[in-house]
Order: sequence, then C-alpha cells, then structure tokens
Amino acid sequence: MKKDVVLPSLYRKRFEALAKEYDVDFEDEAFLAKNSEETIQKANDLLDSTHTHITRLSNSTQDAQDAIRAGDDQKLQRVSHEVAKLQDEMKQLQARIYTDPLTEKYNRQWISDNILDSEGKFKDGGALTFIDLDRFKFINDHYGHTVGDKVLIYIANFLEKSFESSQLVRFAGDEFIVFSSVQDIPKLTAHFRHASDDLTHKKIRATNGDILPMGFSFGIAAYNKGDAFKTTIEQADQRMYADKEAKKASRS
Repeated sequence: MKKDVVLPSLYRKRFEALAKEYDVDFEDEAFLAKNSEETIQKANDLLDSTHTHITRLSNSTQDAQDAIRAGDDQKLQRVSHEVAKLQDEMKQLQARIYTDPLTEKYNRQWISDNILDSEGKFKDGGALTFIDLDRFKFINDHYGHTVGDKVLIYIANFLEKSFESSQLVRFAGDEFIVFSSVQDIPKLTAHFRHASDDLTHKKIRATNGDILPMGFSFGIAAYNKGDAFKTTIEQADQRMYADKEAKKASRS
C-alpha cells in the first residue's frame, strides 16, 4: 500500500525554498518532469561546450608552438585566426554561464564571480535592492506557467529599463536583485517606489483577456567592502517582507 511521505517542517521549508529558487512546482508532475529534463540537458550542453573549447585551445597552443619551431608563418597565422575565433566563442560561452535563460538577465553565478570574493563578501561598497513580485503565485496557479514566464520576462525588462545604471539579477523564481553603486537609501527608495507604482498601472492581459495583477515589493540594504552577502540580503529580505505586509494591510 502506497503511503504519502510527510516531511518534517524543517525539511519541508528547505524543499519549498529550493523549489522557488529553481522554479519547480512539485505539485505539477508534467511541469516538474519537463523542467528537470531541460535543466539537465542545458547543464550537459554547457559542460560539453566547455570541454570542446578547452580541447581546441590546447590543440591551438600546440599548433602554435610547432609553427614557431618550424618557422611556418602561414600556419602560425592560421592558428592566430583560430585562437581569435575561440576567444569570441568563449566570450559567448561565458555569457551563457552568467545569463538566466528565461529572462536573459544576470543569474546568481554572476553575483558570485563579479560582486563577491571567494569568501562571499562584497568586493566594493554599494546598495542591494531585493525584489519579490506581488501575487505571482496567483498568476501561475490561475493562468499557467506559460503566462507566468511571460510576466517574468516583461517585469525583468521593465526593471532593467527603470534602473539602467544598475545591475539586474534574477535571483530565484520571482525574486530579483538590483545592485547599485550609490548608497543613498532615501533616493533609492523613492526611485523603486515610483517604479513599483508605475508597474501596477501597466495593462498586461492573459490569453483570456483578464488584466494581470502587476507589482513588486522591495527592501534595500547598503553594504561596504568586506560585508557578508548573506547578512546583507537577509536585511533586504526582511525589509521587502515588511513592504509586502504593509501593502496587504492597506488593502484590508
């Protein structure tokens, strides 16, 4: 007889957090199977591309050494062209590593390799704005993941356009981070509040003609060089939830 598995609270919360991070709906078996397969395939493709480029670069290095020893200028020129081509392809590969495939914005790996040092601390000072979309679960549940994906793409583009001088990262699921070089919290708060209000007035329709609820809640935390990313994002996360709760209270 098949029994339902009941996870302890601690583990259930961890699984829910991972599900949100990787856009996995554990209640939708077809969605889970499709996305798991696609994720594994993308990872394998990226790994294969990396190995291929490493092999080609190694071969080109050996060819260059052989050409220099033989004094073969034509061969050396061909190798030079091959290396230049490889450099361009490796830049494209790096872009894939740092890009979220759905929204085409930066991903979490970009944060680790560009914003933080090896200990998870900031390389420079600035401010972090943590963003969580409002009522996104409602959109996914009522209109499906295809519509949900379109909303994510639309809002990601909206945020990028609204904060052109900052770096936008899709952090997890419907969560985004905006990194700013300035630490003027009141000014940043006013800017993000204006953007949030502006988004709520956008008329985006579902396939059945319904106007979708659009908006986001946010929290800002300033940081200095050497501050821990984990501590900073926790501060911003708490302020984001306070903003979300304040919105709920104002509607009740």
